[in-house]
Amino acid sequence: MKYAAFRFLPLMAGILLASCQHGNQPDADAGPQVSKKTCLTFPDVTTFLPGWKKDNVLVAHIQSDPDGLNPIIGQSAIRSLILNYTQFSLMVTDQTLQKDVPELVKHDAEISKDGLRYTYELADEPAFDDGKQLGVNDVIFSYKVAKCPLINNPNLKGYLENISDIEPDQTNGRRFTLVMKKPYILNNYMASMVNIMEAHFFDPKGVLSHFSFKQMEDKDLEEKGGNDLKAWARDFNSPDKYGYDLSNMNGLGAYQVVSFDKGHSVTLEKKKHHWTAGLKNPSLQNTAFPDKIIFLVSSSDESTVLHIKQQDIDVSTFLNTIPLHDQLEPDSNFRRNYNYGYPSQNGISYLAMNMKPEVGRKKLFTDQKVRQAMALLTPVDLLNEKFIFGKGLRYASIISPFSPFVDSSLSLIPLDVEQAKKLLADAGWKDTDGDNVLDKMIDGEKVQFEFDLIYPNNNKIGEAVVKTISEYYLKAGIKVNQLKLDPAELQKRANNHDFDMLMLGWSSSYIPYDFNQIWSTQAWSSHGSNFTGFGDAHTDALIDSSRSTSDLKVYTHYSRELQQIIYHEQPLILLYSPPRKIVIHKRFGNAMMTFERPGVMLNNLRLLSPVQTTTDAN
Repeated sequence: MKYAAFRFLPLMAGILLASCQHGNQPDADAGPQVSKKTCLTFPDVTTFLPGWKKDNVLVAHIQSDPDGLNPIIGQSAIRSLILNYTQFSLMVTDQTLQKDVPELVKHDAEISKDGLRYTYELADEPAFDDGKQLGVNDVIFSYKVAKCPLINNPNLKGYLENISDIEPDQTNGRRFTLVMKKPYILNNYMASMVNIMEAHFFDPKGVLSHFSFKQMEDKDLEEKGGNDLKAWARDFNSPDKYGYDLSNMNGLGAYQVVSFDKGHSVTLEKKKHHWTAGLKNPSLQNTAFPDKIIFLVSSSDESTVLHIKQQDIDVSTFLNTIPLHDQLEPDSNFRRNYNYGYPSQNGISYLAMNMKPEVGRKKLFTDQKVRQAMALLTPVDLLNEKFIFGKGLRYASIISPFSPFVDSSLSLIPLDVEQAKKLLADAGWKDTDGDNVLDKMIDGEKVQFEFDLIYPNNNKIGEAVVKTISEYYLKAGIKVNQLKLDPAELQKRANNHDFDMLMLGWSSSYIPYDFNQIWSTQAWSSHGSNFTGFGDAHTDALIDSSRSTSDLKVYTHYSRELQQIIYHEQPLILLYSPPRKIVIHKRFGNAMMTFERPGVMLNNLRLLSPVQTTTDAN
């Protein structure tokens, strides 16, 4: 989908009481805006200050280079962010409505009664850079590429497994049908998962046209496909050719990549005479107000704060809480020049406990009472106040409280050291040798309650959070060894179940949550994303029932039962959902900060008229 890389753990923000909240900053000293709504909007300033840049070039902060800009291959969030402006999909996320809306098609899908056929009609306006009108053949080609077993895009393939075919309409050359294998809760989102590419540009010899859509699921296609297919796939997989070579960056979006300076910046330029310019009522996604968008790489908080103070960055969605709160907010010049806010987001930090320790790991968290005690010992509210100034949002369930599917009967777990001690004692953990550390006989051996808590080394706040958590655990006689690891090494150990407790976070989207990816027993046995070892035959059945339907009532029923089981089994300790931290220079109007990624639609920011100047800004 358009934001597929962000849908690691799909949720659905659904129907909220209000879609947007206005950021009320009537003067230069107005405070930050904190929102638990879908978006924050800010009024345009009425005066344009001296010293503000007058060029219609928007500079956006990114933390690192994208892992190439191939429309189909890649995993980084930075890549997905940039592709928002160079590539389009059939449907796209509307940031304010929290739903997928038509982008390259005329209407929402016509869905068959059995929920297996989704029919669309292409809009007439979309055209590629060579002037060729978008056709059904381009759609089929793009989905073939995404499903082809020879293409290196495993994450995207996982989302598209349920599409069995794409059938062109025999009477209307602009219509086609996505055919599904079985009912699935995410069938209605398949049209937003693939960037649509020009078949002739990416496959000038028509190699893929000799293979059916269904053949793209043949795991032996590499052997059966022949040398032409292998050569084409090798070419498409090449990061140098389709990831970094500007001459091979082609898309339906309104912007073209004109510079890729690794380690420094990626520059986009608005296309002349683009098809979106002729739309009578363009959507938020189809505007293109800046002439250029420059993505400036700034990897450290220190350099980013300096860039913002010097007004070298117009937009940042990658700031951490402390530099925004402690260094920028107190600065009157910053407040004069920038709108800023803390909109909520889908995603949460958590502590995962190893419920099924393998060789080399102690059986510390196999008992439900112990896991519940650990949750009661974790000072989540204190962490929120101390490290992100109370701006985080707590979850009682693994599903966002914004979701219509959340089980609202579940309550937040309080800090209760005495109750935790009781549960630990009930589970057999006592200090029998007077060393202030609990111990227990396990498999005939005396084991101390001492474990490693691993966390990523690229998170400064994370180190302080782990230190505070460890201090609270020690109050109950539990000793923690704090180990920070490179994110890649941490991920490897998580997948291999080589940990006691780990701290990570997930980021997600508004769409319904497919529990299979993180909570099925298969996702543990295959060393997937079920790090904890949660689950049994009953929970697997609930997962299958929740995902194998397109009926939201059925989905809600099974989803809530599963949420209750996860809540009581306590494989995770949910910390808090940190807010987005966003700044937008006041020289741009249409300022809006959204709940849904990417947080700011850069294409919709309009340079205000620098005709009138004054010494203050509204």
